[in-house]
Amino acid sequence: MIKARLAALAVLSFVLSLCEPAYACRGPSDRTIFFAQENDLPVIEGTVAVYLEIVGSPIREVPVAARIERVVKGDIGPGDITLEVQPSPCDGFPGPGSRGLVIGRMTKDAGGNVRLAALWGPWLRHSADNPAAKLPACTLPSPGPDAKIMAIGVDRGRIDSPISTVGQGRRTLASRVVLEGDQPLYLVLGSRAPLVWKVEGKVDLVDHVVVVSPKEISGMYTSAVAGVPADKVTFDLCLPIPRGNLDDDALRRILEREIGRYDRIVYRPGLHGIRIPSFDEFGPSDFLPDTVAGMDQAVWIGPLTKYTIPPGKAGIAALLRSGALEEMTAVPARLAEQQTKVYRIVKQIDRLPALSRYTTYVLPSGMQPPINGMDYCVFDGASGRLADISREHEGCGVTNILTIDGRDSTPQVRPAPDIPLRPNSYIRIQYVGPRGSRQHGPGLRDGIRGFIDYELSFASHRITGSPAERGRPPPLDSSNDYHFILFGSDTPPPEDVAPIAGFARVPYVAMTSPKFPSGTLAEFVAYARSRPEPIRYVDTGDPNVLAATERFLKHFSIAAERMPAKDDAAFALVSSGKADLMFSTILYAVDVAGTGRVRSLAVTGEARQALLPEVPTMAETFPGYSNQDWYAVGAPKDTSPTEMAALASIMKTICSDPNTKAKFRHIGVEAFDADAETISRLLGR
Repeated sequence: MIKARLAALAVLSFVLSLCEPAYACRGPSDRTIFFAQENDLPVIEGTVAVYLEIVGSPIREVPVAARIERVVKGDIGPGDITLEVQPSPCDGFPGPGSRGLVIGRMTKDAGGNVRLAALWGPWLRHSADNPAAKLPACTLPSPGPDAKIMAIGVDRGRIDSPISTVGQGRRTLASRVVLEGDQPLYLVLGSRAPLVWKVEGKVDLVDHVVVVSPKEISGMYTSAVAGVPADKVTFDLCLPIPRGNLDDDALRRILEREIGRYDRIVYRPGLHGIRIPSFDEFGPSDFLPDTVAGMDQAVWIGPLTKYTIPPGKAGIAALLRSGALEEMTAVPARLAEQQTKVYRIVKQIDRLPALSRYTTYVLPSGMQPPINGMDYCVFDGASGRLADISREHEGCGVTNILTIDGRDSTPQVRPAPDIPLRPNSYIRIQYVGPRGSRQHGPGLRDGIRGFIDYELSFASHRITGSPAERGRPPPLDSSNDYHFILFGSDTPPPEDVAPIAGFARVPYVAMTSPKFPSGTLAEFVAYARSRPEPIRYVDTGDPNVLAATERFLKHFSIAAERMPAKDDAAFALVSSGKADLMFSTILYAVDVAGTGRVRSLAVTGEARQALLPEVPTMAETFPGYSNQDWYAVGAPKDTSPTEMAALASIMKTICSDPNTKAKFRHIGVEAFDADAETISRLLGR
């Protein structure tokens, strides 16, 4: 998940600086409309909808032989058919073994063979000859002989929960499940967003509850259940969550394989409440955070977090009642047309309510911003522009909250180096690759390294003006330009490159399981050294994080065994206590800090992180100890002293730029103010 966030930041910034190509295939063509969900199917007279598998004909040739696996709607029986489809240069066409949901008009030829002229269909997935062989192996508790097997999948709840499975900074919602009838119920409850299932009614009918969370969210169990005894609850990251599409089909197959049967599978995009076994929905309800009973007793795999301020609109209302917020009436016309509410912060607030990331606030001059202000649109009350803490927030709708049209007409003052730049010059950057090679253009790495690559480019644009403002740069061999080479502790430069200045440092976080008997770094080191057998540490597959972990172990003479694992498996090893130690980036630690399933021991940098202010540095326990990756810039050794001085001046300006500092704070990176001598010493020169 962290890689995805950082890569998105980097790629978005890079793409904004480029001209659009004349043409590119970017997805389904306009000849085809794709439907991935049964509940999205259009109602058109005379059409049928079926799940089918392509069984014959070479790729890209039409028509093709297909086999109907299941009929969703229409008068058509399972069996072999001929599928006619309009191919396109972008879509291509799936080959034999592909499966999917298709809508079309059915006809019969002279020989009585069924033909289906496809009108719409989702991108078909390839599967093996035996589709069931590709299904994950999900171990499930056995149901009672009389229990009905009922599965529900939702995208999100529609009630704000007073407790959180993902910490104070994110919103956990809730849904009600009311049990009726007289037959035992085996429930599979899945949600794509953090959710607390509140089970009510005839709770004694519960045979078992399987609570499913999406495995792609950092491997965290993001859903809990209230109203059911803990011994009747299983938490799962394996099962597909129903969504009215092929995931339902996969869940059917898994349930039939693992427990022998299922009775009903339903999907709801958003859910207030539902009655089982009828699956009748109800709501909205009076199930509000300040009136709910028993939610704090919810069953989860870790300690639940009670919101210090209610999430959602209830939190806004509480702050309005207390006088900490007031709703502004004079707002830019664009926000007024969109009925976007704007709140002025009147009193100091430690934390804003977990709500939409586009919630808009105005911060008075001189007041400290809330700790989670970076997640929202917080504007400066004096200038009207986004406050420093929200400087990198996109999509706030306006650039100045104090003007009528929401636009910021104030000329932006560019950071100016001490040494004036040559007219019409550009700043060119080469990147040292993993094997020491140099290349122009964005670096090959994603994650933190990718962000730093791109940020150096755009920090230079803030000085010289971006390509969007100045037009495409001239060829690379322009003698008028300034040339940098970016390298790092993970990619040292060749000997013919002379260091100029530091740029960024990347600290990490050491984490352990809450099951570890004590919570300080000193106690962990003492425990690890005194153990008769090696401790176990997680290798997440990131070479930089692994190197930082091994530097720590070597420095403190700790014997350890490596446990390779990625994503949810890595997180599960630490949270369960099977692994004793895991290092991570700051952003990953922020995402999992509120779950209660891991304990942050210390950050490896020289100063505490604004994103994790409560986590001490290792130097606070072991003075002088630091364990970070760093990045710096250099130039060829034959660069003239005058040019070197100009490059050093540019770097000093970039590193002191508030925009650069704000971006670094937002992802847990530190500015690295180091001169050429310091960098040379780090390189061992």
